[in-house]
Amino acid sequence: MHEPSTDTAGIPVVTDLRGLAESVEVAQVLEQFINEDTGRFYGRTEDLVARLALIAGEARA
Repeated sequence: MHEPSTDTAGIPVVTDLRGLAESVEVAQVLEQFINEDTGRFYGRTEDLVARLALIAGEARA
């Protein structure tokens, strides 16, 4: 057994993004990528993640 590392350089910063799930902007983005009738995802995952990350970045600012 060893002591926990104190080196946090490689550990990403955790951001509190609670509340974004109720965001109108997030809902609008999801509507563009989720088919309402079937509930199936369509589109490019990279595009979805990029759009959501942009919204999260704006929320942190």
